[in-house]
Amino acid sequence: MAQRVWRQPKVVLPAIGVAAAIAAAVYFGLFHAGMPQPPAGTILPSSANVISTMLHKSAPHPALHLANPDQPAPTDSWYSSLAFAEPSDPVYAYPWSLQTTKTGASLSVPAVSSTPNTVFAEHGADLKVDVGADSADVGPHNDMSVVIDYQKGGQTIASSRLTHGSPYIFFTLKNHHASLTTTGNVQPRGNHGYILIVKSQRYGLWLPAGAHAQLHGSQLSLDAGRFTLIALAGSSSDGTFFKFAANQIQSASTTYKVSGTQSTTTFKLATSNSQPTVFGLLPHQYEHMPNVQAIDTLPTLLGQQKFVIGNTFSYRLNGAVSDDKIITRQLSSAQAAKLKSLLQADAGNLKFTKTDPYFAGKQLYRAANLLELSHELNMPSLASNIQQKLAAELGQWLDPNGYKSRPNKYFYYDPAIRGVVGVTPSFGNEKFNDHHFQYGYFIYAAAVLGRYDTDFAHEHQAMINVLVKDIASPMASQYFPKLRNFDAYTGHSWADGFGLFTDGNNQESSGEAVDAWYAIYLWAQTIHNQKLADLGQWLYQNEVNAALAYWLNPDMQTPPFKQYQHKTIGIVWGGKLDYATFFSSKPAAPLGIQLIPMSPGQSNVAADKSRVKQNLASLNGQSIDQFKDYLLLYRAYANPPAAEQGLTKIKPADIDDADSLTYLYARVYDLQP
Repeated sequence: MAQRVWRQPKVVLPAIGVAAAIAAAVYFGLFHAGMPQPPAGTILPSSANVISTMLHKSAPHPALHLANPDQPAPTDSWYSSLAFAEPSDPVYAYPWSLQTTKTGASLSVPAVSSTPNTVFAEHGADLKVDVGADSADVGPHNDMSVVIDYQKGGQTIASSRLTHGSPYIFFTLKNHHASLTTTGNVQPRGNHGYILIVKSQRYGLWLPAGAHAQLHGSQLSLDAGRFTLIALAGSSSDGTFFKFAANQIQSASTTYKVSGTQSTTTFKLATSNSQPTVFGLLPHQYEHMPNVQAIDTLPTLLGQQKFVIGNTFSYRLNGAVSDDKIITRQLSSAQAAKLKSLLQADAGNLKFTKTDPYFAGKQLYRAANLLELSHELNMPSLASNIQQKLAAELGQWLDPNGYKSRPNKYFYYDPAIRGVVGVTPSFGNEKFNDHHFQYGYFIYAAAVLGRYDTDFAHEHQAMINVLVKDIASPMASQYFPKLRNFDAYTGHSWADGFGLFTDGNNQESSGEAVDAWYAIYLWAQTIHNQKLADLGQWLYQNEVNAALAYWLNPDMQTPPFKQYQHKTIGIVWGGKLDYATFFSSKPAAPLGIQLIPMSPGQSNVAADKSRVKQNLASLNGQSIDQFKDYLLLYRAYANPPAAEQGLTKIKPADIDDADSLTYLYARVYDLQP
């Protein structure tokens, strides 16, 4: 039998002495002395050996447009469309939107408007750049910046760099020839500069000394080695924006630092002449940056973007990662007895019937929480039974050679897109949709199981690390892109693999995104990898921050929401905010999908009790026949007695695949005053 790791139950067992606790921890392997550790200077060890043993195959996908075919495709990114379509769909790098065309690109600073159910900031072809290209490829790229290589006859003739937060788009022309057309007015601005006005939006064109431009109506013919397009704010700041337009951004990078309960995110922009640039900050950033001295602002989908000058910009988030325990307080004898009765029933109905990674992952996650509860409620025999079943099922999925012995319940490696896919597709998993949502459940289950079964954690550590790398590899490699799903600038993840939508990429379930990074943090704790725990904490704190700012608790008093009639957002797109979901038109769906699966890690998204009440009140008078369990648990954070009373109305049919009656009752009990 695999070794079970001792953990002190929090509900029934009495406290023990420190010396006895240490002795017990050493005896039962709590310190995981034999757990494999990564090489010095890295966060995770190489996955080459595991990937080499997996089945390699690729599902059908669009042709890739990559200047360097040895780089992993940028799936689940704000600019994925550039790599998977030609011409591309629009991509959104606030304040800009850009879409490649047959000969170049169209660009705009989207105007923001709203309706009762949607906030729009859609791409418009305010400007069109024609460089004479016949194709376009994605060049050097990371989460903040992408270079587009424009080609003709297989040769690169021009390139442009689009950078999150930058008011500048930098073009370089090998043949010196391009044309710029606008739907608005063109006004010369000394030294070969121009102001272009389309409706209420103003743009700048900066040209270097020696460049030539000829104006023909609304078209400029350019003879230049390079030029810069500028998203201008108020006219009083024109001089400042033009002043820094010559300083071409050559690289944009993100770093983070974790210290205690704080995580700091730093953006660094390197320019061609080592001089400063102008950079735009979004609300979720500058609200955590004291004394921001903005030179001007522009409205964006996510709120006012404040522009500042410099090369390095940091913001800091503070707040402990949520407790990983389900029960954190002393329960009454009646509550404990009720939970034990429910746990016996739920454990008796433990099933692993699903073969796709989403619903199978939810079943594994459910079982992991039942395992944790069996320990917290001091039910060792039941814990042993659940542990054996969970280990057997999760072990199948984590066997890299599973394809040799069964038709499903295994992962394979896609060498074309560079990532891990479940053999039975779910919600476009084979198209790299929702990987962080889905794999977060597996990582969470392994983290919990590994606390009590060190042999299992040791045996399957390498494959769990492969799943971690698929969604959040700390560095780019031949097998995975860096941070596949997470966008450090917007502070949240994207969920569509190829991003082939006119509104850009999107993310629906902020709750499952939060839970994915929480799962990585827990897994790191289980295997005692502090560097990985820091990565998980940084991702988690940022996703929580963005989930509150843009999904659950957006500031409805700001201009983007003038006509919008709801308290929450269902889907955040690059170019719009929707009170909708992909799967349901029922009234509770847009809020409910932000709550799923309500792990302990999601406590931080419910910290504002007044906003929880407002969000729930916005559903009053509507028939709630979906997500009843998660909405009830959400209510428990703001009104614990009412939530406990509501438990009597919950039926087994109301329980989600990732939830259980035991877990729901335990969490609601735990939140009582």
